[in-house]
Amino acid sequence: MKSNIGEFLAILRKSKGMTQQEAANRLGVSNKTVSSWETGASCPDISMLPALAELYGVTCDELLRGERISAEESPEKREEKREKSLARLLAMYRNNAAVTSWICAGSYVTAAIAALLIGCAALESLIGFFVGLIFTVGGVLLCIIQNKYLRFQLTQNDFDSAAIDKFSRHLTRRQTCTLVCGAAASGFILPHAFIPVHFGLELGAAIGYGALGAVIAALLALLAAWLVHIAKRAYNADRKKCFWTLKNGVIPYAVIGVLCAAAIAVCSVLPLLTPRPMGSVSSFHADSYSRLRDYLVNDNSLFSHFEYTLHETDEVETTLGEEALNASLQGDLFPVDYVIGHASYFFADFPSQFEDDYHITEADGGVYVEVEVLTAALSDGSVFSSPVFNPELQGGILNFVPSWYIGEEFDDSFILILDYDIPLYVAAQANNIQITQFTLLISSIAGSAVILGGYTAFYLVRRKKFLKAHTGTT
Repeated sequence: MKSNIGEFLAILRKSKGMTQQEAANRLGVSNKTVSSWETGASCPDISMLPALAELYGVTCDELLRGERISAEESPEKREEKREKSLARLLAMYRNNAAVTSWICAGSYVTAAIAALLIGCAALESLIGFFVGLIFTVGGVLLCIIQNKYLRFQLTQNDFDSAAIDKFSRHLTRRQTCTLVCGAAASGFILPHAFIPVHFGLELGAAIGYGALGAVIAALLALLAAWLVHIAKRAYNADRKKCFWTLKNGVIPYAVIGVLCAAAIAVCSVLPLLTPRPMGSVSSFHADSYSRLRDYLVNDNSLFSHFEYTLHETDEVETTLGEEALNASLQGDLFPVDYVIGHASYFFADFPSQFEDDYHITEADGGVYVEVEVLTAALSDGSVFSSPVFNPELQGGILNFVPSWYIGEEFDDSFILILDYDIPLYVAAQANNIQITQFTLLISSIAGSAVILGGYTAFYLVRRKKFLKAHTGTT
């Protein structure tokens, strides 16, 4: 806007014999706002122009131009200056909308990075999902609020300009783009929501599933935007045409789109229902090696109630005496080295209810069940060794770390930290369904495309007939 609009407002106020406080009271703003207008520090919003024009007895065009309109000035010249003044104001609004869009985009990128860092590096995918969701929702709300504000500014005036209509369409396109990006960001972080607490996705899986989720979410958002656009255009053109479009176009497309997206989403996230995390850490307070052995074995009903024979093992004989085995873990008795081995047990009659708990291999006359063996060399030269029957620890113990716990409850005792990898049975399940999963995914995408394409052809034929019967046009 012109730089002298502030001076023009000050002249108008003084000509009415008002103080800044009186003008502010009449306009419903603060005297600091009036002062900033008159000093040129800020410009009145377009929604304030009608109130200012009425207060000072001028026209909105004169306020935009920052000067009185001469009676000798031609209508063409007057319209040209008016459009230029309005264009400067709309340019300011356009810049504000652009800045808001970039802030929203930054919020979406932050959401994706936060989900990856927390989910893949800290192995807390569920927390990463909620942190990312906060940034995503914040960006979406900012976009909606800013768009509503700018549209309110445009409607609170007496202008009827092609420039305002063009800017309104620009706002619609920008908001649609920003909201579609928000939907894509939500789809990108969605896979982390399916991971159990204290587990994380592998980086490759997080990016791969996230990209698939982003594409699906963005397509759904575009479909919704297209349906809304069709409904608005139909409503503005003809009420009967609008209702026909809603009944035969918008509602069926929405239902079909949601069902197809749900089918694709289920097929794409099915492996995540049996997640393949990088690993997890289990901190177990052990005040004796016998308690640690109980934790590793965990009174497992498979090995306690069914007959088996030891096929092969890396287990070594424990050289701890009974006294040392049950003694409190204090003083100098602690692990100085450890090794992770394996043991294979043969079951002639393997119970089917345990197929999902262990890594098993089919064999003639039965199955082999593989478990891990933890063997630790202690500081006094003795050895502690135990098979790991606990099904929760079947993925491979990567670390066996003793550390002091300083606290009122466990002073001078050990916390034994077991850092273990993905459970073997989970990996086996995921590998078994990999080919089936890919087939289901491709089939769901192809089926969705056929259904949407078939209904589109059906809809276009019916629409052509309806328009011909209703308006005589196509």
